[in-house]
Amino acid sequence: MAIAYGVTHLDDLTSLYCNAISDQITQDKMYKILRQAITFLITNGILTLTENCVNIGSYVELELFLRNYSLRAIPPKWSVKQQQDKNAIFTIDARKVLREALPGNLLINDGRFWSVKTIDQRRKKIIVEELLIQKNSFDVSKIEKNKCFSPEFSFGRFTQEVSFQKMTIQCGDLQIVQKPSVINSYNPVTGFLPIDLKNDHLKVSSDIVFTENSTGIVISFPENILQDVLKHFYFERFHFLRLIAKVLLLEVTRELNISNKELVNSLSWKKGNEAIAIYDLAGPSGNSQKIFLHLELLLRSILNKLVSCDCSVGCGACFGDLAKIFQYNPKTFLLKWLEKVLN
Repeated sequence: MAIAYGVTHLDDLTSLYCNAISDQITQDKMYKILRQAITFLITNGILTLTENCVNIGSYVELELFLRNYSLRAIPPKWSVKQQQDKNAIFTIDARKVLREALPGNLLINDGRFWSVKTIDQRRKKIIVEELLIQKNSFDVSKIEKNKCFSPEFSFGRFTQEVSFQKMTIQCGDLQIVQKPSVINSYNPVTGFLPIDLKNDHLKVSSDIVFTENSTGIVISFPENILQDVLKHFYFERFHFLRLIAKVLLLEVTRELNISNKELVNSLSWKKGNEAIAIYDLAGPSGNSQKIFLHLELLLRSILNKLVSCDCSVGCGACFGDLAKIFQYNPKTFLLKWLEKVLN
């Protein structure tokens, strides 16, 4: 795009692409990515480089490239280090921090055990202390993930919204706010102890808040629709929402050719305020907008596959074993929900 607007000199491209960022380390990374991208495009005949100026080499190759191009999201990483060290010991996916790397959690990396002491959300750093634990005597299965409150979803000013039968679907700049409710804390003497952040008697900081910003859609359910569908299984609504999200994302892969690795889903199971959020991983990529535009097609395709398949609880020919997610006649309840929202 910069080349199309006349920015062709390599130095100018570098300045435009990198110098807007104040952090020197990030600048260096961006410069490396830029050089790799230009090298790739020149190698494939899409661009040419003459006297340090970049130009379009073949419009045919450019069109083919753009037609088959899909934005690959790269989730950010947090560095894990000891207090006195400058270099990180290892890194952890940003999306795992809330569930696995809060103060009190136990991390295992390359056979070594680390107790999380503090986290620095601004610098994306996790400060740890090594614990001398015999690997053969430790039961890894006892490590459970932290629990969270139901997330909160909010949109920016410019939001698309449609009423789809008995649901409301919104699409736009989405903010997802999550807070931990229980931290699975580890002590070398007492072992694992769940710390309930709702318990006022425990002097544990409950001000940990994780916020994600991206582009996404939120499917909101009216107050009574899940109660009408699930009846006395309404207490299992979280797992039913997981079931809907699973089949929907699988159908997105099949019909829209969007990898599930490029999307994130989050569930709000708060009574009377149930919702499913699907948003682009690591920032806007256009994938969630595509789902928004094709949602009815996707739901009808799911309905047709479930109706035409002879299985009772899901199988490899349709959506896999659905009972692993929702054990109470999953296919029956899915069909009941789809018929309610599509008819």
